[in-house]
Amino acid sequence: MYCRSCLTSQCTSAGESDFPIHYESMLRTSLTGYIRSHPQDYQYCPTPDCDRFYRTTSAARPRTFDCDGCLSSICTGCQHQSHDGLTCEAYKSVIKAEKDGTEELAKWKKENDVRDCPNCSTAIEKSYGCNHMECTSCGIHICWYCMKTFKRSQETYAHMSKQHGGAFDYLE
Repeated sequence: MYCRSCLTSQCTSAGESDFPIHYESMLRTSLTGYIRSHPQDYQYCPTPDCDRFYRTTSAARPRTFDCDGCLSSICTGCQHQSHDGLTCEAYKSVIKAEKDGTEELAKWKKENDVRDCPNCSTAIEKSYGCNHMECTSCGIHICWYCMKTFKRSQETYAHMSKQHGGAFDYLE
């Protein structure tokens, strides 16, 4: 521990080779400590490896922080991506609904054996018919048993005969 005047005196009288602490490193560490100890006032840009920071605002009067380091736009009120035209509360509701909807959809897909196309990720529901599927979105042919893809339907039937014992089962 040093008092301010002693530290100042030592720093000004020391030559570059006499002083083992580098000012830039010391300032950066000090600034980082200050920002992290005042999260209600300052936040770092949420982009990984971006060292920029911004002053927070109330959610009632948010501003947009356009980061000059990674070019992302952050709402200073709720610390999420910028959401022009929506209040912070409305945006948080949208995020929650999207998350809840995604989880609900995944649960429904699992319960109803709805699978994503291995080629384009479009959801496919098999309600009846044989185990040869054709994606209506990208046109790829799919073996419903193993989800292997083929360019033509004949290849799919040949695969099902060879690999799955001629499995042309129908669901009803």
